[in-house]
Amino acid sequence: MVVKTLSTYILIGILVISTGCQSNPSEQAVRDAFHGFIKAIQAGDGAALYRMSPKELKDKIDTLYVDLSNLVEQVKREYPKAEVAAMLEGLAADLIKECDGGKDLLVALLDFSAVQRGQQVAHGLEIDDLWAGDFNASVSTRAGETFTLLLEDGAWRCNSLLVQLDKNPSLRTLRGNMKTVSTNLEAWKQATRETTDLSKPAGAFNIIAKAVRRGARVKVYELLNETSIKQLNNGAELVQKLQRAVEKKFSRIANRQAFLKKHGLLWIEKVRGSKALFAGLWDSGLFKEQLPLLKEVTIRGVRMKADQTAVLTVATGDGEHRFSFSRLPSGRWRLDSLEDVILREAVRKVEMVLGGLSTNP
Repeated sequence: MVVKTLSTYILIGILVISTGCQSNPSEQAVRDAFHGFIKAIQAGDGAALYRMSPKELKDKIDTLYVDLSNLVEQVKREYPKAEVAAMLEGLAADLIKECDGGKDLLVALLDFSAVQRGQQVAHGLEIDDLWAGDFNASVSTRAGETFTLLLEDGAWRCNSLLVQLDKNPSLRTLRGNMKTVSTNLEAWKQATRETTDLSKPAGAFNIIAKAVRRGARVKVYELLNETSIKQLNNGAELVQKLQRAVEKKFSRIANRQAFLKKHGLLWIEKVRGSKALFAGLWDSGLFKEQLPLLKEVTIRGVRMKADQTAVLTVATGDGEHRFSFSRLPSGRWRLDSLEDVILREAVRKVEMVLGGLSTNP
């Protein structure tokens, strides 16, 4: 039996124990349980071993299955896409997708390749000593191994798999990976909900996200980077030139509006200054693609760069988006992501229309 992706397995070997079916504790019931468990091991019957195991093991493996399945789905939804594949591998996602419950997971985890057979093994597994109490029993074999059993629901059940489940190094690694993922997800959610510290990229983003939901354009303007502000100042001067050129060419207001509408610039008609220009771009819906933040968002990751910039990966209602920020000498972070739109719509486009008017007086 091979476990995919992760070497998350329980090595059975020959350390086995038993389960029985009689309601009263007796040496014969313990013997029958012991021999039944050995038979299941030698047959590689993982489902039978699950049935013969104590409730504590079943509860643990069932809980592991539920927690792991939920975490795998959460990683697919909320982890940064660049990290999803590696983290799914660390969570044994290939294994869990083949399972329908805790029993299937235990069967998948069991590796029977080390089970030994033969006359010498059979001799070593013969019972050398047996003790049976009201609810507990122990079996010692000729090979010197001692196993404990519990009486549950009228059946004797072996603790061997439970002990290995707790101590197995690969399962410890898996649980460690699960804890790391859960901690990261919770930290990112908390960052999204709480941080407004402008000395952190997440803080600047959170302020912008809240401002977008409130329609607070000026607040977003105040958190633009220096390049965007310079472009807006340049664009505001160009808009004023275009306004004067249009007034000179068209004496009637209706003709001016028709010309601006034809070029998709009707919104500049009353623009005065860089903030008004930004508001005009905003009201025209030109930032919707760059700022899809009207619904709840979750920060999935923050990648800091050596050039004093950072990229935030954010989950929104329509998928995953990235936002670029740069740090000022003061240590505060500013948004870079609107530079291209501002340059294209407030500078290049206005320059083109203005140039057309100049060449066609």
